[in-house]
Amino acid sequence: MNAVKCLSCGATIEIDFRPFRGDYVECEECGMEFEITATSPLKIDWVDLDDDDDFEDYDDDY
Repeated sequence: MNAVKCLSCGATIEIDFRPFRGDYVECEECGMEFEITATSPLKIDWVDLDDDDDFEDYDDDY
């Protein structure tokens, strides 16, 4: 089994599948999602959010 350290909270994220570059993993402790960027050695990075995601745009004008 592979494991990496969460970039957000530092918890161990256990990966119980064969990881491939581009796969996503989620930290069970804080809920953050990361993308696998390398498999040997195993590395993760923050997920880039783009305009196609289901997030609302907020105005800076309050």
